[in-house]
Amino acid sequence: YSKDVTGDLGQTTDKELKMTFEVVAGIFDGSINTWNHPSIVAINPHLTLPAEPISVFVRADKSGMSQAFTQAIKHANPQWPDEAVGKSPDWPLNLTLASESLDG
Repeated sequence: YSKDVTGDLGQTTDKELKMTFEVVAGIFDGSINTWNHPSIVAINPHLTLPAEPISVFVRADKSGMSQAFTQAIKHANPQWPDEAVGKSPDWPLNLTLASESLDG
């Protein structure tokens, strides 16, 4: 899923940002909303992470990749809502920005 979860950290010299599905689930449910959140810092001690908000973008159309991605998040976080799993999930984060295509 690395092509689907990316980060732009601007001036950070080491671009090797590590994520876990627990962190990704927190980003997508809104409980982790800045790059310097302690959960992200804990698994990236080699990076200086900015106190900037995280913007979340998802596909607006039905997608098998969305289904696989949300199933993996549900596996990592059993509290993830059932309606947020599937080809066209009802994302729990109200500020999620949807795009018809995320290609390129």
